[in-house]
Amino acid sequence: MDRTPSTPRTTTRLRERLGLRAGRAITLTAVVGLLVGCIGLGLAFRAHVVPPFDWQLTVDGVRSVAVHYGPVCQELPGIGAGACADYTPDLQEFSIVYHTPQGDRTLVSVLRPMR
Repeated sequence: MDRTPSTPRTTTRLRERLGLRAGRAITLTAVVGLLVGCIGLGLAFRAHVVPPFDWQLTVDGVRSVAVHYGPVCQELPGIGAGACADYTPDLQEFSIVYHTPQGDRTLVSVLRPMR
């Protein structure tokens, strides 16, 4: 057997190369996972298999984010703000609203007919 002596390699270069490759693999896996998850959730909303939900997410008790999916609330004059008089059964709404002491800001609002 004819063995040729191998050239010495520094371990720092090897660590850097492996770290870079591992970082790229993790990033690519995360991006593909988010993409597949978003497409799957979109298809589930389209097929109306996601049950209605209403989440209030708050960190400091002052500002909050409300995520709503379900029937559309019909607000009538004379009824307090945020109270529903009736729900529209033919429409589903997906909305994300940011609440602050200064006011509310609707970030996303999508109406979908029930079919």
